[in-house]
Amino acid sequence: MKQSALKLADEYGAPKAFAFDEKTAASFISDVVAERLTTAEVPHRVRVLLDRLGHLEIQVTPEAAGTSTEVFLVLDNQPTTDSVFVRCKTTFRPMYTDAAARLPAEYSGAQVLLYNERGEITEGNFANVAVGMPDSST
Repeated sequence: MKQSALKLADEYGAPKAFAFDEKTAASFISDVVAERLTTAEVPHRVRVLLDRLGHLEIQVTPEAAGTSTEVFLVLDNQPTTDSVFVRCKTTFRPMYTDAAARLPAEYSGAQVLLYNERGEITEGNFANVAVGMPDSST
């Protein structure tokens, strides 16, 4: 989070002088999530927002009842131009809404996988992409 904020500040000339203690932030996030989790049986979406002054806002939202944890993925039909907004998660969303708008109607609501000009998957239009790798030591 700290590195993303600093990259954005560098690229857009925003002030970089705010106090940020990663351990304190991690503890704060954990406390807020634990306090706001309605039940462990329902998946929750957690959103962490860091403003340009260094203030954290934590949003914890339960998924709608009956929401499947399975996600239908569709690869975008064109690359997303590389910019600080795809290298750092921000609230600037045009490239994500554009990707979702390009979906054929039958895939409405699917997670769109965005990729860059080098063919590398960068993220989804509403969630991050994480890939589990097998442990090579076993």
